[in-house]
Amino acid sequence: MIWRRHKVKQGERLLRDLPDGVVERLFAVIDSDRDRAIFGLMIGAGLRVGEVADLRLPNLEAPPAPDQMARLRVEGKVDSV
Repeated sequence: MIWRRHKVKQGERLLRDLPDGVVERLFAVIDSDRDRAIFGLMIGAGLRVGEVADLRLPNLEAPPAPDQMARLRVEGKVDSV
């Protein structure tokens, strides 16, 4: 067995949060309600593009009571609600 040392590549660090001004400017140029909803889910819930693309109507659960929020089941790396 031959052992080799490998240097681990260090990638660039990605932004974790968008400044409020950037989000506001983004939403100012989005024309359709559909696109606003898509970007709202991605930014607000941290969904990935593939997770949003896979969403279907059965993923949406109606709220149990009028004063409660609806739930959205997202299937990604780990299923979440």
